[in-house]
Amino acid sequence: MKRVILSLSLIATFVLGVENNTTATKDVNKSAPKAETQKVLTFNFKAVDGTEIKVQEMKNGLKYLNFPDKNVILFFYIYDGAPCQKELEIFKKYKEQNKDVEIIAVELKGLDKDKLLKYSQDKKLNFYNVVGKDAMNFVQYIAYRAQWQGTVPFIIITDKNGEVKYINVGLMNKDQLDKVLKK
Repeated sequence: MKRVILSLSLIATFVLGVENNTTATKDVNKSAPKAETQKVLTFNFKAVDGTEIKVQEMKNGLKYLNFPDKNVILFFYIYDGAPCQKELEIFKKYKEQNKDVEIIAVELKGLDKDKLLKYSQDKKLNFYNVVGKDAMNFVQYIAYRAQWQGTVPFIIITDKNGEVKYINVGLMNKDQLDKVLKK
């Protein structure tokens, strides 16, 4: 039975295309059996400007390897949704005023890289924009972990240590963002 579960687990990891990083835990007591290795999921995908984004799972959050010591707003949206467009404008202004924040926006309706890049340029977005299909493993992981049903806008805010501080379905205004990020 253990072999079947292990095999299924390995196949799922391979199919999802997730990179596994393994770190061994140190033996606290030499007479104790060796500790098992812990697998940490790492996701790699690119923003439309070519920036590679690396995200590693944590027990209580997401560690953004590219953005140490930054608060991160992870935003899932569709490009032609009115609430999503309004949120993009709020985030654009918020990013201008808050240099300690990074924003990663994942477009889910299906624009390809060239169309999303043009959309980002036309809207003068000043944060990372990602084609949802290019980060589908990560999107599915977030949906599973956050028990997200796909409603947008969907926002996850992590602090500088990567711990999730807030999850929101729907619009957030500047005051709400400040309240979460300035605590």
